[in-house]
Amino acid sequence: SPGSITEYKSLASSLKVSYQTISKYVHYLEQGYLIRSIYNKRGSAIVMSRKAKKIYLMATSLSLPVIDSEAKFLSMMPKIAENAVATHTSAKYFWREYYELDFLTDGLPIEVKYTGNLDIGNNIKAALKFGTDKLTVVTKDYEGVEKKDELEITCIPLWKFLMT
Repeated sequence: SPGSITEYKSLASSLKVSYQTISKYVHYLEQGYLIRSIYNKRGSAIVMSRKAKKIYLMATSLSLPVIDSEAKFLSMMPKIAENAVATHTSAKYFWREYYELDFLTDGLPIEVKYTGNLDIGNNIKAALKFGTDKLTVVTKDYEGVEKKDELEITCIPLWKFLMT
């Protein structure tokens, strides 16, 4: 599931292998340009390396072989859209502390909301807590700019975002 929080210890426990084995396999998949990890933005590299990471496919098309029906494809579209944004931005970080921001690129937070529900209340709190005055929200089809709680929120459809 692209973009899910991945903890190597729980993954190792589920697969009944060692933490080191999971770490090596993830490293091999990254070196083979099949996946990439995005780190939870923290003060130091050591702290970031120890925190849970999000893992994305390097090409969104890699998820297609496991989708065997139109219904499954439609249900996975929010994850596929988030993966497309991850690939397009080459983001290295996300931010999660009580609330979450999907991506941080050059200090600019990006949130992906590829559903009809544009509930971004917690993302606004996260952006304000992170200390930024802008938030980009990638949507399915809504476009607009608004100001809320001293935060400039730019909503942009996925197709248009991928063209920038």
